[in-house]
Amino acid sequence: MFEPSLAAVAIKCSATGLRRRILHSSVLGRIEDFSAPGNCPAPHGHSAEYQLVLPYAGAFEWHVAATTVLLDSTKVLFVGAGEDYADAHIANCGHDSIILTPRLSLLQELCGHAVPSRHPAFQGVAKPALPRMNMRTHRLRQLEGVIDDPLACDELMIALLGEALGPTQAVVRDSPLRVVDLAKQFLHARVAQPVSLDQIAQAVQVSGAYLTDAFTRTEGIPLCRYHMRLRLNRALVDLPRCEDLTRLALDLGFSSHSHFSTAFKSLFGVSPSAYRAGSSKAARPTQPPTRAHRRTHRGLARGAAPLT
Repeated sequence: MFEPSLAAVAIKCSATGLRRRILHSSVLGRIEDFSAPGNCPAPHGHSAEYQLVLPYAGAFEWHVAATTVLLDSTKVLFVGAGEDYADAHIANCGHDSIILTPRLSLLQELCGHAVPSRHPAFQGVAKPALPRMNMRTHRLRQLEGVIDDPLACDELMIALLGEALGPTQAVVRDSPLRVVDLAKQFLHARVAQPVSLDQIAQAVQVSGAYLTDAFTRTEGIPLCRYHMRLRLNRALVDLPRCEDLTRLALDLGFSSHSHFSTAFKSLFGVSPSAYRAGSSKAARPTQPPTRAHRRTHRGLARGAAPLT
């Protein structure tokens, strides 16, 4: 649904020196990493979609209608659909940003309004970015190419959108335990498979925004971390009899042995190989005493000197 416009953007970017690459794309939205070097013409044009821009390096001025704001990593920019805009470099300094382009229905739910531009955040154009948003922005950059965890990308996108929009979002309601239990059942049936937030939401018949909010408030962790726990707990069962750690990692849905080892050690404080070695030692049967040991034991019991 997003790809045609992205192709046009990519052609334009290559011609002007700007760089724009997709980090994640799903039915819930698109996440891109955008770079505007200071020696290239500043970007300008028309925004056909609602977007949130999270600068993480450099600074620039944003001009829309009669409004001009200076943006850097301490701010988040709200771009309205149908707006003409222009950037301006500051002291020939370039800038880099994460751009979130959410599906309109998702944004409407989070804003609590059918017309997102009426939300105070979009009317204000820009607002301060919380330190936690900066951390999540860089985590999104690190997730580039991690195709085995689309759920984590979807939830990070919704978390950033929710924090940026503020407490007026409409997804804060009582969490239905039945919905949470159904989501768990869905994940248990697909422990080793990559799943998206939209797949789970469709299965339990609620929106993705509502599901991730309800699950996190009920369980204390997001869906992606719960899914990861299931996979790593399965590893605890399989490791003692595992001969090929790379094969096990792939069978559990990890992209590599390294990815599996990092996740396992982060959760349990020990590497998979060390855990396997310890499990094998604990499970090793005790050797029965030899005939010589039995004779020694009987001799000692009668007060005889031990055999040497």
